[in-house]
Amino acid sequence: MSNQIISDMRNPVQKYSKAFATDEDLVLAKTLRMFVDKEVMPRRCDLDGGFHRDRVLAEKTISELGRGLVALDVARAFLPKECGGLGIESQGTIVH
Repeated sequence: MSNQIISDMRNPVQKYSKAFATDEDLVLAKTLRMFVDKEVMPRRCDLDGGFHRDRVLAEKTISELGRGLVALDVARAFLPKECGGLGIESQGTIVH
């Protein structure tokens, strides 16, 4: 597979149809993809083997990644605005 095809597959706008994803969904997906590429992937070795290998390092890594998600407001993304959230309503997050 060419690098361009792989890049296109990782691009949320290419990956998800506008029929199923709103513009807000695509922005969130792109933001999360960038976070994973920048913050999670370089540190994945810190989590390999989980708590069995190095509990302190795993706890520190998970805590730091969690703070990064909080800084991106991911924790508030789907909460209603009246509850302090961002009020993103997505078909992809509705539980049937």
